[in-house]
Amino acid sequence: MNVFNAIMWILKSGARWRDLPARYGNWNSIYHKFRKWCADNVFENLLQALADDTEKYLLVQIDSTFCKVHQHAAGTLKKHGNQAIGVSRGGKTTKIHDLVTENFQLIGLLLTGGHIHDSKCAVE
Repeated sequence: MNVFNAIMWILKSGARWRDLPARYGNWNSIYHKFRKWCADNVFENLLQALADDTEKYLLVQIDSTFCKVHQHAAGTLKKHGNQAIGVSRGGKTTKIHDLVTENFQLIGLLLTGGHIHDSKCAVE
């Protein structure tokens, strides 16, 4: 549980891995565990397990927010896949679309370029 809390702290704060508070343990060990979980699709499986229960909810809502892309992030090679970076009036941005229940329980996430409208992602 401590590893999961450490990963959530990093994702929430946006801090560098090296800045992880010592109470969570060695930052390098937690980083390698995070990379292993990403490679094993642990987070996708967790969200899919939550999404499988959507039939029991009366209301499911989609919302989005965007974040600016760092200037050095935009030059990644195409062989690494879709980077979900779009160009809009605000510059290079990524939009995070989330699907939540009426109790605000997260059941899905989708990353797109910042110029993509929510309605285009609703079907997915």
